[in-house]
Amino acid sequence: LRYDTHLCDKSYQESTNQRSANVPRYKVNNMSEKFFERRPDPAQFPPKHSTLPGIGGSVPSSPMPGNQLVPYQKGFDVESEKYRQLETRINISERSNRALLEEVVRLQSELKGSIRRNEEIVRQEQLNRQQMENSLRSSNELIMQLSVRLKRTEEKLQDEKSALSSLMNQQKTVEQVVLGSQQELMSRKDLQTTKIDELRSELNEVTRVKDNLERVTFQLADEMRQIKTKLDTQTVDLVSTVNELKHRSKRLEDDNRQLNEVQNIGEQTTYQLRTQVESRLAELRDVVVDIRGKHDLEVQERRTLEQQIQARLSDLQSNIREQSRKSDEAINAMDAMNREREHNSEKEKIQLQSKIAEIAEEVGKKILQRELKLREDTRQKFSQLEQALTYEQEARQKFEKENREESEQRWESLKKLSDDELEQLKEQIKNEKKKTTETLHNLNKAVNLIEKQMEEHKKQQDKLLSAEIKSRKQTEKETTNKIDHLEDKLRVGMNTLQDALGSTAGQITIQGEKLARAMEQIKELSNENAIKPEQLDKIRNELKEEIDDVKRAETRHITDLDARLVALNNKITQSEDTLESKINTNDSRSFLTERVIEFGCYYLFILGEEASRTAHSGVAELKEELERRIPGTPKEPSNKDIEACQSSIRKLAESIQTVKTVLGMKIQSEQKLVSNSQCNFYTASLLYHKRH
Repeated sequence: LRYDTHLCDKSYQESTNQRSANVPRYKVNNMSEKFFERRPDPAQFPPKHSTLPGIGGSVPSSPMPGNQLVPYQKGFDVESEKYRQLETRINISERSNRALLEEVVRLQSELKGSIRRNEEIVRQEQLNRQQMENSLRSSNELIMQLSVRLKRTEEKLQDEKSALSSLMNQQKTVEQVVLGSQQELMSRKDLQTTKIDELRSELNEVTRVKDNLERVTFQLADEMRQIKTKLDTQTVDLVSTVNELKHRSKRLEDDNRQLNEVQNIGEQTTYQLRTQVESRLAELRDVVVDIRGKHDLEVQERRTLEQQIQARLSDLQSNIREQSRKSDEAINAMDAMNREREHNSEKEKIQLQSKIAEIAEEVGKKILQRELKLREDTRQKFSQLEQALTYEQEARQKFEKENREESEQRWESLKKLSDDELEQLKEQIKNEKKKTTETLHNLNKAVNLIEKQMEEHKKQQDKLLSAEIKSRKQTEKETTNKIDHLEDKLRVGMNTLQDALGSTAGQITIQGEKLARAMEQIKELSNENAIKPEQLDKIRNELKEEIDDVKRAETRHITDLDARLVALNNKITQSEDTLESKINTNDSRSFLTERVIEFGCYYLFILGEEASRTAHSGVAELKEELERRIPGTPKEPSNKDIEACQSSIRKLAESIQTVKTVLGMKIQSEQKLVSNSQCNFYTASLLYHKRH
């Protein structure tokens, strides 16, 4: 730089010497005055010299390339040389003054510019500080928002934990309800087994009664072979029996249709049960899928929150980097300004550099301290957040694994329980179907046997009727001939018979009182609803014995009358008496046998219907209870369920009582019919004796 300034000074001196040689002195002075009057712009005259030579100093005698102002020429005069030297010195002094003025103006302008720049720098620093404070505030706000979100996530986790605990409690309650339902099912199974045992005992009693009735029917059939009845009455009875058989066949067909309908209904109910169980399992699967979907959504939300947190942290880091970059740029700009000032003036440069360095150091220290603090705070918070997030992720993973394992275990246990219960229910339904089919098969067998026996009995009756019709036609011819001969003789014997009837009437009244007593005993027993088949057999045997006694007494009296009426034809009287007695006994006994057979069939039919109804009602109740227990969220047994169970038990008890009352009423009606038939028999016999 000094070499360049030297060359510039040399060229400038040569140009000024040439101009001064051409221009007169007064003009030079005027130009200098004008120049000093005109203040030059400091920007137009940049500094060219580092130092100026002394104005009153001595000039070196020997011209040198560094101090040679005018080229040395030999041959000039001394005065001219002195004149020239003075001019040169004046010019140099003018130039030096001008340069000094320029330097003073430039220094003033530089001072003003430096002051303005310092003020601008201070303003920029204040703005930077404000920006840093705003960024710190925004970072603090972000950190607060992150902390609030972390609190929210913690609250959500607590809510999830509470929800999971509630789910656990609900599962426990469900297990308890399932255990209670299993216990109730076991108790109902026991009740059903007891009911089935009772029904079996009733069926055994029915079979025993049926055997007794069969015996009675066989006995009555044997007696019917010995009895002869009239043709008109038998034809009417046959027509009535045919109609009744038709009605019974229709009833049996209706019963078979009803049984088929009941079986179809049972199959429909089983299919509905299966569909309901499958729908319940599908609902449980949907619930599990919804829970898993909720878990996945929560995991996705947490991942999005983590991504947002990371994005905001990256934004904070980018903001911090931008601020550091801006501060570095400001420092670099300050360094550039300081370097420019060093070129202008060394002293001021040194002072300004020192001041700027101090300010820069202070600002840099403050900025570095703040940056370090911010970085440490951000690193600490970021590390804390990372630790908290890692801890939360680990805890979530553990919790999710535990929940998945527990849910899978519980799901498997529930599946096993549901499968076991379904298998048990299927087995129960199969067993009940088998039992019902067996009972119905047995009932069908019994009905078929009864029908076969009735057909055989009808065939026997037809044979007997055909034989009796033939014998009656022959006897009627014989009796009509004999009655014509005996009418005259009977008029004479009527007087003797009236005396004998007085004695027989007293015996008949005694036996009628005995029968009335027996009927009262039967009514008392029927009112008590405690008649057993054994007691009925005893009563029937007693009545038969009494009837036999009456018959014996009548035969004795008739034999006495026959002995008295020897004059009359003994053979005709005996034949007439035996015919009339057989006709009356045949009518009464045929009526009794028909009523007994009808009662037995009706009793078996009622018992079959009641057994089928109880079986189907038990199956329906079991299915309804299964439909109540399986779907939905199983709950503890409520008061409504208890009342429904009690009402079902009451209905069963009422149905049993109604069956008992119906049977009692039927027995009473049969007893009344038997007593009426016996009374009719006695009245008919009395009227016959009175007539004859």
